[in-house]
Amino acid sequence: MTMPAQADPDPLFPLRRVRTLGHDSVPIVLQNENGPCPLLALANALLLRGDAVLPLSLHPVSAPQSVLLSLVRDRIVTLGAAAALRCPEQAADAEQSVRDATSKLAKLATGIDVNPRFDAADAFEFTDEIALFDLCGENRECMFACGCD
Repeated sequence: MTMPAQADPDPLFPLRRVRTLGHDSVPIVLQNENGPCPLLALANALLLRGDAVLPLSLHPVSAPQSVLLSLVRDRIVTLGAAAALRCPEQAADAEQSVRDATSKLAKLATGIDVNPRFDAADAFEFTDEIALFDLCGENRECMFACGCD
């Protein structure tokens, strides 16, 4: 009798270095066998903008999922703290938003539900998971191709 394969608790994602304007070489994260698109989208946006840096000395060709989640969490905490400093009377709201968002981080690794509204490419029904993109300062867009039938 064979035992079923266990899921890797901290899967590795391959990295590729790309040239961008203003940077000689920036790592981007590639999908593993069926990788989580929301996590990769946020991690890559942060890396390409220079808002996050991977510890490449530890992982020159791959990055563990836990490191990618940490990049996103750190960005949310940093932006939440900055919002609280800019507007002290809304500090409690900013702190609650950070707590709510960080409690949803694990969903980035498995996928999130999105509900496009179809009245604009960037129109989505608000959910706690969508708030993760907002708190990281990332825009979301959804495109559909219609058949010619």
